[in-house]
Amino acid sequence: VHQGAIFALPLADVIDIAAEKSRLQKEIDKCSKEIDTVDKKLANKNFVDKAPVEIVEENKQRRVDFEERKAKLAAALQQLSEA
Repeated sequence: VHQGAIFALPLADVIDIAAEKSRLQKEIDKCSKEIDTVDKKLANKNFVDKAPVEIVEENKQRRVDFEERKAKLAAALQQLSEA
């Protein structure tokens, strides 16, 4: 096990590719909804002005985390689509 490493195994005969694509797309959609929710909070001037700085920063970090997760899921979906 190596932290940060990504390994690829040929799974075409082991998993249902269509089901996995569907699952990945659902996860991407879920990330998009979370990003939209955080964006709405951060766009609300009252929230930004009245919320503690830690909460605002936490929401900014959540957005970054969801963007990174979405990008990884999109890359995985792209790889499955090319297979």
